Amino acid sequence: MNINDIIDKHYRIIKIYIFLITICICSCSPYSKKTYLYDFHKFIQKVELDNNNYTTRQWSEADILYEKFADEYYNEYRDDLTDAEKIEIGKIKNKYIVIKLKKKSKVLINQTKDVIEQAKAIINSGIDQQSSSQNEKMD
Repeated sequence: MNINDIIDKHYRIIKIYIFLITICICSCSPYSKKTYLYDFHKFIQKVELDNNNYTTRQWSEADILYEKFADEYYNEYRDDLTDAEKIEIGKIKNKYIVIKLKKKSKVLINQTKDVIEQAKAIINSGIDQQSSSQNEKMD
């Protein structure tokens, strides 16, 4: 085992600890309306900044946290929220939805490009085979 393997192993362990601490912190209900609003803003900012690098698993985790903020915590503080805060939460919810739609659109566009490239390759190989077949007949 070389030094890079050891560093890699420790790095993965640290990442797991950070992940577990984050889950523990986020799984606890915010203790005040102010904390809820602040944490929801921070969550959306993080998703906005990092979403291009998210794995499927990270999206699943983000969706779970979003549901907690958008539904569970919102219902807990709904009666204490001002109209302006409710509007702000609506904007935050919409921002998350837009981020998800953009990501899904990018994935769909990339998949469509891949299909087009595959179709071109198939068509080109068919044309090449047909050309060589016709050349053989002429000889």
